[in-house]
Amino acid sequence: MDKNKLILAISILLGCIILGGFYYSVEKSKQELVERQENKKQQSLKECLDNVQKDYMALAKLNGFEITDDKFVKGPTATYDKMKESKKAKDDDCFRQFK
Repeated sequence: MDKNKLILAISILLGCIILGGFYYSVEKSKQELVERQENKKQQSLKECLDNVQKDYMALAKLNGFEITDDKFVKGPTATYDKMKESKKAKDDDCFRQFK
């Protein structure tokens, strides 16, 4: 009888180790997938914001603003306010899209 009890205990222990290994590998895969998705989301948000900034600067040049070091030196105030509102709305769209 002692031999049967020992075999049962070893079988249970081995089964738990195998199941634990499978569980660990599944959880690790899930975590890696979540991290990849987060990195992709952050990269997409950065690209979106960069595109908004490029469009904003191009629009500023078309509207006659003088730009030095990514700052406006002079140009019509009303146009600047409209452009600023438009840029803010596009930035918000990016954040909403990649939230």
